[in-house]
Amino acid sequence: MTESSRSTRASACSGSTSRGNALSIRPYPSELEETVAIANGTRLLLRPIRPEDEPQLVAAFAQLSPQSIRMRFFSTMRELPHNLAHG
Repeated sequence: MTESSRSTRASACSGSTSRGNALSIRPYPSELEETVAIANGTRLLLRPIRPEDEPQLVAAFAQLSPQSIRMRFFSTMRELPHNLAHG
């Protein structure tokens, strides 16, 4: 998603509240990004999930066993629902 489409999307969803203007879509929390080093020295970027991550999340879910799905979500499901995948 480009910067201009992001701002258009956010402004289209903004509205007024008693506390002033508030966005329905909050800005990406880049302050939560963190680079960590694991035991073998590999550096990993840990970050919040983004909407564009949905296809990879759905693909990863498809690899889970039924038992793993029950343990993670406390229910059975064949597919990851869009509202859980999109956040």
